[in-house]
Amino acid sequence: AAYKITKTDTGSHVVNTQQINSHSWPLSARYVANTGWTGSIDFATSLRKVAPTQKQKGWNQTQTFLPSWMLVDRPCGVEPVDEDLRLSILGHAATEMALPEKDRGSMSTATLASGEKMKLWRREKACGGGGVPSTDIPAWWAEFTVPKAKPEEVFNWLVAKADEKSWHKGQGRVNLTGFHSGARGVHEEFLAPWPFESRELWEWQGANHSLATRTYLLALESAPEPTTPKFGDGKAAVASQCLAAYEVSPTAGGTLLRMGSHLNPNVGLLSKLSILWVKTGEQMIKDFANALSTAAAAGAPPTVDGG
Repeated sequence: AAYKITKTDTGSHVVNTQQINSHSWPLSARYVANTGWTGSIDFATSLRKVAPTQKQKGWNQTQTFLPSWMLVDRPCGVEPVDEDLRLSILGHAATEMALPEKDRGSMSTATLASGEKMKLWRREKACGGGGVPSTDIPAWWAEFTVPKAKPEEVFNWLVAKADEKSWHKGQGRVNLTGFHSGARGVHEEFLAPWPFESRELWEWQGANHSLATRTYLLALESAPEPTTPKFGDGKAAVASQCLAAYEVSPTAGGTLLRMGSHLNPNVGLLSKLSILWVKTGEQMIKDFANALSTAAAAGAPPTVDGG
């Protein structure tokens, strides 16, 4: 049943349509139609009589018995999902991955345990947030091939943070904290080499992929503030992940991984020994690349992250 009511110079014009299956067998459809038509005329007559009574109440012309949500013009389809946070994180990652070589900083190379060459760039860039003071810190950009691995496998190794410690010794405890605005919350601990102690991070993780090119984009950024209690005794320092980005795509003999890492470890007084963190950060990226390549070479399937 539907009603369309429009204002006219002399009153209101009402259009009414309805379709009712009254299960009238054995009565004929014609008999039911004739009976229903009589009812429609009676309804119209009654409505014309009660309308003046309603008018005498003196209501505001826009006042109704209906709740406001029933009068809002809404689309008939599914309401769009809030993905603003996810899209923002992935936008930052896409910009970083599109950075031309001339803007990535100074380049060096290293030979991984797999025999593959890794290109590594470093530039200085400010990073801070979430209670961590901003300071100029190395922003790393790396590129290497993971041999004998499919892009889907490498993506699953990277996205499954809760399982990363099974193949990467630099990964500590992980707590997946739920979803918000299309992104997943990750509370993690990374284990830095001596003289640096472990650090904690509260991040948002976002991902997307192209079926046509089998290319995956994964990124993490620190949340503005902690979203869960700290691990253990709560003494670990908080670091700031300005961006960790990974682009995974197929290449001859394996998978090409291009990644960016801009982490402020919040090392306090040790920040004066900047060369020490440069060496540590470089070694951590090499260790990560070797661990990932070793996991792929072992042939063990990655954990499919269901969180």
